[in-house]
Amino acid sequence: MLDDPEAFRPERFAPEAKAALPKGAYVPFGGGSRTCIGMRFGQMEIRAIAATILRRFTVELQPGYEMSIRQMPTLSPRGGLPVTVRAR
Repeated sequence: MLDDPEAFRPERFAPEAKAALPKGAYVPFGGGSRTCIGMRFGQMEIRAIAATILRRFTVELQPGYEMSIRQMPTLSPRGGLPVTVRAR
């Protein structure tokens, strides 16, 4: 599977093939000594932002929405996440 890295082979990203890759192989600069130097700050920052928002607002997922995951370097909802935000 690692031979000919420049060849177009979409099967490399099938769930069973990705599970066989070593940790950090799929996300460049995402593991080991190459971890992003801002990762810890970003994690702390998002916690502070989420805590501030959730203290002041109620966030509800819109009825009937079914989430599907987009797998890029980070996981996120495919097509966004439709929510209704109301002041507490």
